[in-house]
Amino acid sequence: MIKRLYTFAAAAVFTLSVAPMAQAVPNSFTAVGEAETWTQGKAERPVPNTLYYQAGRIRLEMAAPVSAEGVTPFNVVLAKEGGKTITLLNPAEKQAMKLEISSLNDLAENRSLQRISQFQIKEFTTTFTAQSKVIGQETIAGEACTVREQRDKQGHVKVWLSNRYQLPFRFLYLENNKPAFAWTVKRFTPSSNLGPASFSVPTGYEVVDLSEMLNGMENTVKPAPAR
Repeated sequence: MIKRLYTFAAAAVFTLSVAPMAQAVPNSFTAVGEAETWTQGKAERPVPNTLYYQAGRIRLEMAAPVSAEGVTPFNVVLAKEGGKTITLLNPAEKQAMKLEISSLNDLAENRSLQRISQFQIKEFTTTFTAQSKVIGQETIAGEACTVREQRDKQGHVKVWLSNRYQLPFRFLYLENNKPAFAWTVKRFTPSSNLGPASFSVPTGYEVVDLSEMLNGMENTVKPAPAR
């Protein structure tokens, strides 16, 4: 469960990190997309999703639950631009699970999730753009995009940046020149008509702080100090 939870949480973290800074970015938008994950070089089934953005608030609805196989499914992610936590919702059972973004760095099971979780708004709009290079021009979801790439010792990142909206219409992280995680826009609308209540935990939900639970699990397995 934890690995798939982190995979989709990382998608939300990446999106909230890169979405809002450029002046061309609309104050609200709806992006219908698809998340892809590769495990040990093997592609998992793509998961359709819809991302709603309104003035720094984010709601990501996934067509498939974060975890199945008898585990309570969570298929909605709530986040805020520049925020420190994300919240996963299970509307069927009226449950909410909160998770600190910083915990992704320590507990994610592969380096790609760690890398995605480290994206920050100012880093994307300044450092990433400055350190990456343009490698081409492509069209994604009917929008002309500039393809930028950045390489380092841990792997490399490719971003298809919309020329009109200055938003990533595709993001791809590769490890050892092999795909590890991708998110691609399939349909984009520069507006969103969801009400404010859609971006917060509904009344009556049971709320669990997953970060506290995981930190407690880590503490129980730490070796005793030497005497």
